[in-house]
Amino acid sequence: MFESALIGRKLGKKEFEEVEPRLRTDLLLAQLDLAEKRDRAVILLIAGIDGAGKARVAQRLLEWLDPRHIATKAFDLPNEVEQGYPRMQRYWAALPAKGRMCIVFGSWYHRPLYERITGKLSNADFQEEMHAIAHFEAMLASEGQLIRKLWLHLPRKKREKNGKLAKPKASARVRMREWGDIGKLDYEVAREAVETMSRITSSAVAPWVVIPGGDANYRDVLTGQVLLECLKSQKNSAAPKADIGTREPEIEGVKAPTIFDTLDFKKSTEMDGLKARLKTLQTRLHALTQQSAFARKGVVAVFEGQDAAGKGGCIRRMVRVLDPRLYQVHSIAAPSDEELAHPYLWRFWRRIPPRGKLAIFDRSWYGRVLVERVEGFCSPADWQRAYQEIVDFETELAEAGLVVVKFWLQISEDEQLSRFREREQTAFKRFKITAEDWRNRERWQDYQVAAAEMIDRTSTTVAPWSVIAAEDKRKARVEVLETLCGRLAKAK
Repeated sequence: MFESALIGRKLGKKEFEEVEPRLRTDLLLAQLDLAEKRDRAVILLIAGIDGAGKARVAQRLLEWLDPRHIATKAFDLPNEVEQGYPRMQRYWAALPAKGRMCIVFGSWYHRPLYERITGKLSNADFQEEMHAIAHFEAMLASEGQLIRKLWLHLPRKKREKNGKLAKPKASARVRMREWGDIGKLDYEVAREAVETMSRITSSAVAPWVVIPGGDANYRDVLTGQVLLECLKSQKNSAAPKADIGTREPEIEGVKAPTIFDTLDFKKSTEMDGLKARLKTLQTRLHALTQQSAFARKGVVAVFEGQDAAGKGGCIRRMVRVLDPRLYQVHSIAAPSDEELAHPYLWRFWRRIPPRGKLAIFDRSWYGRVLVERVEGFCSPADWQRAYQEIVDFETELAEAGLVVVKFWLQISEDEQLSRFREREQTAFKRFKITAEDWRNRERWQDYQVAAAEMIDRTSTTVAPWSVIAAEDKRKARVEVLETLCGRLAKAK
């Protein structure tokens, strides 16, 4: 990986003065074209050896480019507040909108690389994290984020010389130090870790490029050319194909059974018993969220189902006994213009709670494989790849200590029609029924097919789906609370 960087490459002052004006003009024009079209975003990740000029090359780019359309994000080790959230949340929050660029220091690679080099992370765990990052970057690329990753490198002798430099003069530019005392460690350990990182995560849509840092002019021009190539890329034509997964074979002309066919829609006659059980479960839920152990947990509760299936009623019974300071209910509608300018999971990452809190989603990221699939708001490749992206997302939440609990509330077509008519006839419920609800009802079977496949493809050990027969509202509310309390009680 580093062989070319070890060659003493230089660009003389005269050559630089000939190249710079043309490169600078081309970069600026390409940046303005990006800002005008707003069809993609650019992430330039700058990493590498301390002393190789990471800060200086960024300063040069900022001099060449229009500052209105570019931001710089520098991440240190997570602070106390950030430690309460899943590790990747702060990086998601920093993703640029389409039409903009972002230079990133201390990226999602920094912590695992540092821990691998210092021996805190095994090689197997390090490789697992690198594969997870590769999936993350592939998803960003498919969502219109153009990624280029630079590793600025110095020969060992040059690096050691730079490491022994005296304090910079007041007039000198500040040199960034990302690695602390890592220079005292075995150089070959660091090299092996970086090469493993590159082998696993360098791809057609998010390549690593080694930039020799020995000569400032050569370094800056080469970096500018890499960025220019990225800006001129209209799309990620080499994005990975969608994973359509494994599906059970179907017999032609025979309707394949789904999980919905196993539900019992009979209504209970034990009204008083259900009412008492509901109150008991509400008391238990309150107690579970007041325990000191809950501060190490957190809840992400997802409610999906047909229109009028009772999602809102279940949520109200859930939060009725909770401390309002502990939870937030998110009612998810069509994405705003700002949200459409980012990858589709971006708006949900912004709503993920820290440990010790609850986030309740009335509809969720599953819109990608439900309404967007059925209504054609995204391409088949987009919703097909979303299954694995959603599984990765929920797995990361679970690994961060959050209990991910997902409910699909199922009712019959006849029951939905009855509830629609009741809403139309009841003044304080009339706001719940819209023309869109009636239109969606016409595509009942399409939504059933999509929902069944969604449940099959995204129900995992750490984030299983609970499919609930919701014809009987009281019974459904009890089952929701039983499931939530059970998951919370078992969570470590």
